[in-house]
Amino acid sequence: MEVIELLRRQLSLSDEVILEVKEEILQVERFVGERQIIFGSDYAIGFYSHMYSLISRLKKKEHLELDDLSIKDGLDETAFSIADELVGTLSKRYGLSTNVSEVCLVAIHVQTAMEMAKEAL
Repeated sequence: MEVIELLRRQLSLSDEVILEVKEEILQVERFVGERQIIFGSDYAIGFYSHMYSLISRLKKKEHLELDDLSIKDGLDETAFSIADELVGTLSKRYGLSTNVSEVCLVAIHVQTAMEMAKEAL
């Protein structure tokens, strides 16, 4: 529930908007938690804001399209795989196929969290 309150405060979301995305945001929180992906407090708002935007786009049957997918080459394979599974699960919920641009953007967040966890050891 902490993530919901973080989004509510940081993005000034109304109760109505929170109710529209609460189930999906909690699903995302469980998903990353089960994979031990920990976002520090400064990075949590960036990740969950992105997830809120992604969910909002999926509900409208929209997606981002990166002009240059070469960014995928620089992503860690594990981070990309985790992001692909997460975006795929959310996309399927709305009857959409997984979009590689969206996966790349989520993978950046996941990879950053993974690298920060390694540095903390």
